[in-house]
Formats: sequence, C-alpha cells, structure tokens
Amino acid sequence: MKLLSLVGTSPGVLHTVLCLLAREGRRPARVVIVATIPEAAEEATAIAAGCPCPWTRRPPIDRGRIEVVVLPYSDVDSPEKVRDFRRRIAALLDLDTVLDVTGGRKAMAIAAAIEATRQGVPVLAAQLTRWSDYHYLSRSTDPCKKTAPQNAKLIHFF
Repeated sequence: MKLLSLVGTSPGVLHTVLCLLAREGRRPARVVIVATIPEAAEEATAIAAGCPCPWTRRPPIDRGRIEVVVLPYSDVDSPEKVRDFRRRIAALLDLDTVLDVTGGRKAMAIAAAIEATRQGVPVLAAQLTRWSDYHYLSRSTDPCKKTAPQNAKLIHFF
C-alpha cells in the first residue's frame, strides 16, 4: 500500500495516521507527502520517522520510505490552481493508494478526495477525540508531542 498524505501546518498528523494504520495491521510500503510548505513536509517526515507509536514503541515508518512532493504554490485558492492540483493528485493515485486528507487546507482535501473517488481510491482522515488536544499539539515544541495517536481515531470515508 502507498499512503498519499496531504500535509499542512500541523506536521504531527502524518505520524498519527501512520500509527493508527499500524494499529489496524496496515503499514504502507511507501508514503508520498503532498505539501505547499517544504519545512512542514520536512518536519512531518522527521516526526513520522523519529517518534515512536504509543503501542509499538517504534516509529511507524523509515525515512527512506517517504517521498515529498512540494507544490509550486502556497495555496489552492483559484480555479486554475484547483485544476492543477487535481491533475497532480490524479497522477499520484493508483489502485494501491490510500489517500489521507487529515492535513492540508480544506480546498486541497476536497479536490484530492474528488480525484480519489473518481479513481476508486480509499480516503481516510484522523480525528482527535478530545478537542483540548488541538490546542496542546499546536503549541508543543517537542516534535514527538505534536502527535497524539492515542487520542485519535481513523475515519474511513470510502
């Protein structure tokens, strides 16, 4: 399985998704991060490859299995950019892909989900179960405290 993951300014979400997938017995052979901010993609990579999952006590993926695609624009905020983003996402999807729309902007998540459904690709997202965790995670300076898989659940949309 390849996980195609949208990453925005909350870099811990990739780790959360990977840990929750591991708890389900699913480990992606490869992760492709799609981001608009290179630094956020790098931090997401470092957290996913360096912070252990609570139930396995090891990171959910090796750094060498993560690829980063940085978009040439900072936001998907015009009809032209939406079309371009959908084209780029479509090129990254195949029948072995699972799309993670936890991170990224809403327009990115909607456009990516549209392309995934057109190709029959499953879509999922992680959601924290405690509202107070959002504030805590956004303020943390410790990379491994920017993720909370123990307080999250996966939502499988289709």
